[in-house]
Amino acid sequence: MSTEPSLSQPATSPPALTGLRRVWFAVWLIIGAGYALSLLGAASIGLFVLPLPLLATILLARRRHAHSGLPGLISGLGIPLLYVAYLNRAGPGTICTAITGGQDCAGE
Repeated sequence: MSTEPSLSQPATSPPALTGLRRVWFAVWLIIGAGYALSLLGAASIGLFVLPLPLLATILLARRRHAHSGLPGLISGLGIPLLYVAYLNRAGPGTICTAITGGQDCAGE
């Protein structure tokens, strides 16, 4: 009787390796969010934020297994965009809310 895996059973990765892939995905997710934040804030803080994701990308590109979480980079690009969309969920136009003693109106 051989100890080789049979073809009918799917090959699974060890739990430790799966956990590392999640960590790499989360790291790349944060870097992608940094790139998007620097693009969204290009007129104000974008140039100051941009060196952080660039440096992190250079450091992670040298790591051996860091490429396994690379799809997190693309996923991270959407986080600041979704946040801006959430902030503007009541717009477009002038949105008024009731406050004590009247209304507060803001353009969105």
